[in-house]
Amino acid sequence: MDIRAGEVPLYSCPPELRRCVVWQWLEPSECADVEAHGMNSPLTIRAWRRWQEARQAHAEEVGQPVTQACGPTGRPTLS
Repeated sequence: MDIRAGEVPLYSCPPELRRCVVWQWLEPSECADVEAHGMNSPLTIRAWRRWQEARQAHAEEVGQPVTQACGPTGRPTLS
């Protein structure tokens, strides 16, 4: 596979583990704080850590390094 040729790498992880959308990793009771403070909320970091732990668990389950199983890591986003 050659990414330079426009080929999209295939990862074994589900789509929600390829990109951290904060809302997907928050408990309902945590959403209000993130709505009020956005990316400055400490709960944004908590959501990102949950996402990282889920990626790591998936990678261990399939027996691959995290980046091979799920792709590169980016910053958490709200959308």
